[in-house]
Amino acid sequence: MFFLIYIYVIKNIDDLSRLSFTAETGLIADRLIIFQLLLFLKAFFFG
Repeated sequence: MFFLIYIYVIKNIDDLSRLSFTAETGLIADRLIIFQLLLFLKAFFFG
């Protein structure tokens, strides 16, 4: 269930970043956001 929310959030962030950034900075922002979400998930499940 939580994983579905996670996928939904990433999809929306991806769409937003494409609208609000150039391609290059959008990719960098996506990587940073996904990295932060992965850290959150790690803390949430294993913390």
